[in-house]
Amino acid sequence: MSLDLAIRGGTVIDGDGGPGYEADVGIEGGRIVEIGRLSEPHAPTVLDASACFVAPGFIDMHSHVEESLLAGESLEPKLRQGVTLEVMGQDGIGLAPAPHGTKELIARTYSTWSGTGSELDWGWSSVGELLDRLDGGETNGVLLVPHGNLRMAAARLEDRDVREGELDEMRRELAHALQQGAAGLSTGLTYLPCMFASTSELIALCEVVAASDGYFSPHHRGYGIGAIECYLECDEICRASGASVHLTHAVLEYDENAGRADEILRIVDRARADGYDMTLDTYPYTAGVSNLASFLPAWAQEGGHDPTMQRLTDDSALNAIRRDMLDGRIPTHTPIDWEVLVLSSVDHPRHREWVGSSLARVGELSGLDPFGCFVDLLIENHLTAQVLEFAADEQNVRALLPHARHMVGSDGTLQGSRPHPRAWGAFARFLGRYVRDLGLLPWEEAIRKITSLPADTVGIRDRGRVAVGNHADIAVFEPGSVIDTATYDHPASLAAGMRHVLVNGEPAIEAERSTARRAGRALRVG
Repeated sequence: MSLDLAIRGGTVIDGDGGPGYEADVGIEGGRIVEIGRLSEPHAPTVLDASACFVAPGFIDMHSHVEESLLAGESLEPKLRQGVTLEVMGQDGIGLAPAPHGTKELIARTYSTWSGTGSELDWGWSSVGELLDRLDGGETNGVLLVPHGNLRMAAARLEDRDVREGELDEMRRELAHALQQGAAGLSTGLTYLPCMFASTSELIALCEVVAASDGYFSPHHRGYGIGAIECYLECDEICRASGASVHLTHAVLEYDENAGRADEILRIVDRARADGYDMTLDTYPYTAGVSNLASFLPAWAQEGGHDPTMQRLTDDSALNAIRRDMLDGRIPTHTPIDWEVLVLSSVDHPRHREWVGSSLARVGELSGLDPFGCFVDLLIENHLTAQVLEFAADEQNVRALLPHARHMVGSDGTLQGSRPHPRAWGAFARFLGRYVRDLGLLPWEEAIRKITSLPADTVGIRDRGRVAVGNHADIAVFEPGSVIDTATYDHPASLAAGMRHVLVNGEPAIEAERSTARRAGRALRVG
């Protein structure tokens, strides 16, 4: 058989969870056409996979690389982990849709929330137009519809319930975006303006998602005090709407939640036993990252950037903010512990020397108390400062990873002055530390969790498995050496152990070197 490319000498772990087997893989026209012993493959490119696993390309269930794809930047940090597909549009704030003249508002809100995005041309309005722009990058991409974009079109940044007519328009816009190829709906219930949504609003939107066979990806209302109740709200939405629910970055933070991962898993198991579809993902780290402004009480964020900045300079409002934050009245990030909040990204030159220090330490260096330092950082960085939050529990991380419905989502961005290392290492860390070194689950099951299970969850039918006829997204890696090298101090460090990576049949990593080929596609689901 004449082939475009052959992979020889490896152990195929096909993604379905079954035992690995020795086989070669033949590829033609970007698809897998033969699996078996290829005696003399006639192919211009033959890749050596000896002592390697040959697996489907990995799917990142929670990614923030839209800006990198739009800018044509290298995605080698993701490819060197075996990631070939990114699920984007996460946390309820995104680049599209921007309906009814809301582009300027959405762009401003997105840029404040992410700390980046201000230099994008925003030359699109719909999900379909954005998918067109994302096509032709180094990896494949899928989009979710951000709930916050829909809400901004209906109610701007106001703290109120949407009216019946407004909700109807949100449902129509969501249905249109799903028809254009989005995989589902995301929300970020600790972020502006999603935080103002009622449970009934989310149920009404998820009914549209269910009708399109999509899924709902909620960043829920809090991960500290009351976190389990927040997970139960997601369960209620699942049951009331009939939509598949994927609990994204399903973490529990602070000491009061140590050892409580089994409570999340019982919610998932009960839902599935009752006939509802619920899954989850996590990143294999004990630190998260967030916009510093999200620690403000919801009322202080209403209206967006300018009203929030005014409140931060008004003594009466500032006293109320201090009281709400320090008295634990905010379920989003409670209790406030300045020692675990580490500055990770700033715009103001005066603050750059503080990146990598806790807010408690920054307060000491600046001569302010931690709350005064918090306010100073918000004002001088125009609400864009980002912090790492070292508040999760390793016991919970290890308890969640082996669950049958668990997947991996990096929640990673390649943007920022010192981003979280998870964009460079989440998948390599999962495989190297938790699968190989700690033995939390077998290789075959681990690979199922990052290939076929996410493909089925997202609704992609011809990827996620090494199978004849499927698109040739393939990761070839050395099980004895795959590992992350990125750290919190030095996050931009490439993972090790990935020998070859194919995207749509084209080598993106060949013999541990980037080819810089741009064979990725923006995938339309449905």
